[in-house]
Amino acid sequence: MSKITVQSPVVHTPAFNEYSIPANDMMARVRDAGLQLPMGMMDLTYYYTDLEGWTKLIEHLIIKSSLYKAEKFDCEDYAMKAAITCRELYGLNTMAFVLGNMPLGYHGFNMIYTGQEFLLFEPNAGFDCSGQAFPIGEFGYTPSLVLV
Repeated sequence: MSKITVQSPVVHTPAFNEYSIPANDMMARVRDAGLQLPMGMMDLTYYYTDLEGWTKLIEHLIIKSSLYKAEKFDCEDYAMKAAITCRELYGLNTMAFVLGNMPLGYHGFNMIYTGQEFLLFEPNAGFDCSGQAFPIGEFGYTPSLVLV
């Protein structure tokens, strides 16, 4: 069942299944995916949803491209905002901030965990692939550093 949080403005939270995984298990899965964790794990437990849940949530984590300001609010800021908003609104700390390559060069974007796999997410509405979760390597996105 969905819930509505009364605040200004009213925020609708779609219903989704929530699961958890201990930090050590999450760290092993990140490393098994060939990704670097420069700071290790920051939480003891990681909360995630399945692909169906993420499908409901990520559309609410797309950020208007009009916010872009070179050196003031660019790719890594979009990725940080999406990850923090996900934690704030949905209580899921498995939308990671990642840095890596994409066709335009080095870039900041997000990675999500579904319980089965890691998928990438472009939070900037100005990109063709924004608003969808896609496999590592698709659209030329290859993460190298992960902060979770």
